[in-house]
Amino acid sequence: MADTYVVTGAARGLGLELVRELVERGDRVIGTVRRAQDAARSS
Repeated sequence: MADTYVVTGAARGLGLELVRELVERGDRVIGTVRRAQDAARSS
């Protein structure tokens, strides 16, 4: 069963890389960003 994580600062830098790693291993990720236009939505 996959774990669920909330990552703050998911639009760039360490936060973005953490999101990529968690998704790659099959976990569910909820990412937050300061400005919506900084986020790239992917499925």
